[in-house]
Amino acid sequence: MITARGSIKVKVSNRGTITGTVNNASYDSGYKKGSMDSKATWYEKGKEEGYEEGEQKGYDAGHAAGTAEGYSTGHAEGLQAGYNTGHEEGIKTGYDTGYAEGEQKGYNTGYEEGRKNDEFFEAFMNRSFTTFENDTDKPIRFGMFWKCGKLVSVNCPNVPSVENGEAFRYCNALETVNLPAATMLGNYAFAGCTSLKNLNLPSVKALGSNVFNQCTALTDFPFFAQLEEINGYVFRQCPIEQKVWDFENLMSVQSQYAFSEASAEVIIFRKAVNNGMDRTFHGAPNLRIVDLHKAFQLGRYNFQNSPNLEAVILRDEEKKFSFKNVDIFTTNTSFFFYVPAKDLEDYKKTTNASAYPDRFRTIEDYPEITGGVYDG
Repeated sequence: MITARGSIKVKVSNRGTITGTVNNASYDSGYKKGSMDSKATWYEKGKEEGYEEGEQKGYDAGHAAGTAEGYSTGHAEGLQAGYNTGHEEGIKTGYDTGYAEGEQKGYNTGYEEGRKNDEFFEAFMNRSFTTFENDTDKPIRFGMFWKCGKLVSVNCPNVPSVENGEAFRYCNALETVNLPAATMLGNYAFAGCTSLKNLNLPSVKALGSNVFNQCTALTDFPFFAQLEEINGYVFRQCPIEQKVWDFENLMSVQSQYAFSEASAEVIIFRKAVNNGMDRTFHGAPNLRIVDLHKAFQLGRYNFQNSPNLEAVILRDEEKKFSFKNVDIFTTNTSFFFYVPAKDLEDYKKTTNASAYPDRFRTIEDYPEITGGVYDG
């Protein structure tokens, strides 16, 4: 038994007791040394274990944080990449699907419209007929005969109109159309009818856009005088043989490119035309003369890409002509404006024309301007 800084008593085999004195200095020194060694040992061991534990915890924490950040970043980038890819694919798929569905829906709608019109039901039931004759007084509607590839002739003496929407478009075998009561032909009515050559339209007054676009066999159109309204690309790529197109009653040009790629050499408007449209006579390869008898606003680029144009005649003595932009003068420099002699100086001062006085001549000084093609 050890007593503090005193004696040691030892009981040995029950035979006696050994007593003695402990050296306090040695005790203190040994205690301190043992304590220091122990502390150092445990410190180092604790430091090592703590480092390992800290390293593991740090790794675990960093791994978790890195995983979370990587996931967030990867998720965001993956989401964006997936969105972009999906968006593009969706647009493509949506377009293809929508086009197919729209085409089918258009056909179905036309079919239903035709079925409601008992007179035209046959047109949908039998796409292989060559002749269509009917006494109905109802309009021919959207797409009713669209792509009837064997249809050769149409005879409907009482039909009042062909409404907008490709009624006979791409009927490539269609040659003859008799619609004597029809007053209006809607957009694309006969577009792409590449065999069309015989028309009887004595009542027609209005033509929608692209009505005869690419009717490449149409060489005769004797109905210019009765027309009151036309739209864009009406006679595009039609080889109409009449050189002079004389519009006695035309009062409205409703869209751009009305005479683009038309075959006319001379176009005459005898009435005031409600026209502010651009590019009315744009791209007319054979056009030589435009003769305007009444008020007419000349829109932008009206004569661009009409390389054979020689004269634009402005006859209105009330001087109601106007020039929408200077490009009427700058985009085609091959022609002159011919005006009454008494109005020459006034025309030279017109808005957008004052910088181009040398582009004006008098009708009286150039009587040969019509070139014998017509008498004016």
